[in-house]
Amino acid sequence: MGLHSINYTDCRTSDLYIWDSKTNEIGQCFFRICLQFPIFGILTISSAYYTGRRGLNYFLFTTWNSYQSAIIYIRAVIISLLAIGPPVALMIQFGLLEDSLGFIQIIIVIVKTSTWLIHLCYTLQLKRGISYNCRGPKPIMVFWLGTAIVSAIEFRRNYFHSTSKAHINTNLFGVGQIESVHTLSLWASGVEAFLQFLYLLTLIPGSIHLDQGQYRSLLTDSPSEPHTTLNQESNFFIGFSEDDGPMYLGIAKENTGLMSKLLFIWVNRLMRKGSCGYLMHSEDLFDLPPKLSTSHVATYFQKHITNSRGALIRSLFNCFGFELCSIGILRLIADSCGFAGPILLNFLITFIEEGNDSDGGGTSVGTGYLYVFGMLSASLIGALASIHFDMNMVEVNLKIRAAIMTSVYRKTLLLRKTSLEKFNSGEIINFLSIDTDRIVNFCPSIHSFWSLPVQVAVALYLLYTQIGLAFLSGLIFAILLIPVNKLIANKIGKLSTKMMHHKDRRVKIMSEILHGARTLKFHSWESFFAQRVNDIRKSELSALKGRKYLDALCVYFWATTPVLVSLLSFGTYILLGNHLTAAKVFTSLAVFNMLIGPLNALPWVINGVVESWVSVKRVSKLLQAEETEPHDVYSPNPGNFEVSIVNGTFGCGDNEDGCFKLAGLDLEVKQGQFIGIVGEVGAGKSSLLLSILGELTKLGGSLSIRNPNSGFGVVFQDPWIQRGSIRRNILFGKPYDANKYSEVIKACCLTQDLDELEDGDDTLCSASTLSGGQKLRITLARAVYQGKLIYLLDDIFAAVDANVAKQLYKSCLMGILKEKTRILVTHHVKYLRSANIILVMDNGRIINRGTPSEILPVFFDEDLTEDVFSSTPMSSTTGSSQLRSRSKSLTGSVQSDEALFTYTDSLVRSVDFINKPETPLSAIDPNEEHKCEGSISFDVYKAYLKAIGRRLSVGILFFLFLMQGTKNLSDLWLATWVSASKNSSAEIVTPSPIPPVEKFKIGNFSSEGFMAPNRHFETYSGSWIHKIGSHIPLVKGLEADVQYYFTIFILIGVANSFCALGRAFLFAYGAIQGGRRLHMKLLRIILKAKMIFFDKTPIGRILNRFSSDVSIVDDSLPFILNILLAQVYRLLGYLNLN
Repeated sequence: MGLHSINYTDCRTSDLYIWDSKTNEIGQCFFRICLQFPIFGILTISSAYYTGRRGLNYFLFTTWNSYQSAIIYIRAVIISLLAIGPPVALMIQFGLLEDSLGFIQIIIVIVKTSTWLIHLCYTLQLKRGISYNCRGPKPIMVFWLGTAIVSAIEFRRNYFHSTSKAHINTNLFGVGQIESVHTLSLWASGVEAFLQFLYLLTLIPGSIHLDQGQYRSLLTDSPSEPHTTLNQESNFFIGFSEDDGPMYLGIAKENTGLMSKLLFIWVNRLMRKGSCGYLMHSEDLFDLPPKLSTSHVATYFQKHITNSRGALIRSLFNCFGFELCSIGILRLIADSCGFAGPILLNFLITFIEEGNDSDGGGTSVGTGYLYVFGMLSASLIGALASIHFDMNMVEVNLKIRAAIMTSVYRKTLLLRKTSLEKFNSGEIINFLSIDTDRIVNFCPSIHSFWSLPVQVAVALYLLYTQIGLAFLSGLIFAILLIPVNKLIANKIGKLSTKMMHHKDRRVKIMSEILHGARTLKFHSWESFFAQRVNDIRKSELSALKGRKYLDALCVYFWATTPVLVSLLSFGTYILLGNHLTAAKVFTSLAVFNMLIGPLNALPWVINGVVESWVSVKRVSKLLQAEETEPHDVYSPNPGNFEVSIVNGTFGCGDNEDGCFKLAGLDLEVKQGQFIGIVGEVGAGKSSLLLSILGELTKLGGSLSIRNPNSGFGVVFQDPWIQRGSIRRNILFGKPYDANKYSEVIKACCLTQDLDELEDGDDTLCSASTLSGGQKLRITLARAVYQGKLIYLLDDIFAAVDANVAKQLYKSCLMGILKEKTRILVTHHVKYLRSANIILVMDNGRIINRGTPSEILPVFFDEDLTEDVFSSTPMSSTTGSSQLRSRSKSLTGSVQSDEALFTYTDSLVRSVDFINKPETPLSAIDPNEEHKCEGSISFDVYKAYLKAIGRRLSVGILFFLFLMQGTKNLSDLWLATWVSASKNSSAEIVTPSPIPPVEKFKIGNFSSEGFMAPNRHFETYSGSWIHKIGSHIPLVKGLEADVQYYFTIFILIGVANSFCALGRAFLFAYGAIQGGRRLHMKLLRIILKAKMIFFDKTPIGRILNRFSSDVSIVDDSLPFILNILLAQVYRLLGYLNLN
């Protein structure tokens, strides 16, 4: 075969072996035919497909900016060089070096050149609408990545070939010529690999889409109909429908394949949308799947909680127990893959120490690669199982959170007022925030109960296989920690209960402060209430301080247990007369590190379980309270009456002594009647309305309503206004009917008020924008708009002037509500002249009843001939002051039912309100909370560090540095010890690819010259190390070199223990100081805020700052920050090792 001929037998069938045992590389023919050819061929086909794809948006060409265009052109130049490189190298080899060419080699060059030329055309077409992303479609990126990997493998092959002469056949060619050919191949493959790296760099800014302004203009300029664009070359229409447009993400995980769910590819659209700056609201995210929707979860859970009579744990397990337990399979897979790492590491190190013999005398090198591949696979599978476990756990947590919060909210609506008064507002707020969080956080702990013992058992078995029974010393130490952890957990539980009690008191008084902010500021009571809040906060911090210091002990055990366990185990192993090897040391250290989680997570798990159990009992107390069931309150068959009470007795409890009661009530109200109720203050008028609503306990008699499910229209003296616009308050979930809405506005005398307001009925309801009379009329309009059959009105004329009162009486009470059943409590008896019946009450009883002509002249000094609708101003003197002395015929103490029942929540009771969709506002939603966008400002971190204290922060960071430094020093000293023992005993005969560790270095510190392992031990006997070692029981009697290394190992472990202890308690103290100062600053700012702030800011939002957010600053933030800093220091420590 001549030099200038083509070798057609360069790759025969017998040459297609996967692995070349002589060169320890992939077989050359297998590499070219089975890897290079198909991978480049796939890239060629896919590039040609996207280049000729129809329906290109040529109008987008001008929307690319100069930066994106430069990326495309630079990539095109790189691809051109990749296309030119292979044929140039081939010509040099054939023309200048006069070397023969293989047939497969020529085919590969042709394929490469064709691939890159077609890929160049594809790249230039990117700007013409193939993709909005300058990276291009994802399939192309995946196929290109395959060519990059092939190029890297080819460069590695040529590099090792150029440095080895074992493969050169000097009988066929001259040595110098072959060296030139392989040098050419090395340079060609090196240039190709470098160009592939540059190609990779051009993909990094690929996440920068079109400019946001350009991207928005393409969407906002589209008409309401599907946007179409005519492609002049292909005459093809392209566009997006309103529902399937690029702004709508659809339902999460809907219509996604197995690989998309496995690798979370379905999230890419969300990330792409976020990179364009469109994730501004929750509506911009994926829609929740139906199984995660709150309505579905709440309906499903409500059936179980009702059947179990409020048993929270049983209901949660029945609803979500199977789903929660089934994802434990993923946890098992993740744990199994985690332990596969140390096992394979042991095999790999043993393989390296024993060496390999490619001729068959030893283990094949393929076995080593198999171990490495196994470690890689275990890590990938474990990571996927772990992340899917977390994902499914988050979904279960969302369901449990929705179930608990909706149940608590529903319960507060269904409880009687007397039952609800047993729980203060602070408790209910904490039920919905802190207690719910703690119950939800308990879910991961369920799997920890079985996972932790399994992990410990497997780890101990692995330790037994490495160091024998010596592991028992470390095990005994770990077992001794269990009762300590239990004692700590019990104490933490008691302190948590105490802390939650003080937290409830603090949130309750903050709620009172915020609701009475105007009164507080009028009387300058800021300092007084600030002192009260700070006193309660001081008691809360006292309990928190105890918890934090106990948590610090847990952190101390978490940080020092691996070091102490390894010290005891290795010390026992040496005392038993054994010698440490590299495989045993590094495998044992890997297992010890894996024991950090199982051994020290136990107190955290127990702590979380105890806190969750406390929260479960607190929430269950509310959920198990007796609800107001219609069949328990209302009796059937009211006859021809809308409302019927026969010998009714009502009170605030079950025959409790000293409780105000309504007794001997008899009332029959027909449809459309107007009933008036009068009496002195405290006579029981408002309590009668509450009895009809079912808010008071029925102690005797019967109460019948013709259709209780239709609800009531209720307006109390103290109007309840929902946060939002006036229209939102009036509609209250009902659909907007323009004619009806206008009629209600006119009947409630709101027309002139809305005309005077700048934003009309879109005006935000607040104390500064609306007067008391306007609020009452809005509340009345809300009740009227609901269209109920029965209306309970409690002195609606008290908060308005005489002229407005007359108009309300004429247009509302006797106008739009004329056909309704009306029960009116009032002191303005003039408005009862048209009533069908007037009831006179005193001391909880109806002392008289009759028509207006029968009651008013007898009990009141009223001129019945006076025209109610006249324009003469009405006297503001209330009817209660005119009640005559003969109404005292029924004696007894008069108790104020107004004092018993504070009407802060005059809601319109209606069953059919619950599931009504809310009408969207045309105005900007006032409930929208301002939020910062982008990365967290450094000022936020600075504020927290300032709250902790600058010196204290530096001290914490310094102790973290010392703790991690001593931990790394311990591992490195152990490695040095093993290396010295290995060299002295000459246990390893074959050379190892890993050089022996004879010195170590941490930053600028080196063991060379300081405690170097190869030093002679003549000077050791009189050194300070020998003096210390002679007083340590474990060290006495050992050989000089063993005593030397073991003493220093113990000293490092002790130093690490003290550093961990200082770090734990300093962090706990810093967390307490940070929480205390931030709360004081928050309280001071809120109390000094102007009234406009309270008018525009929802009270619930402010309360969240003082409840859940303060709890996060006290508990969650220090916990997460502690873990974050520990991991950062650990990472820096590993990176700094040389």
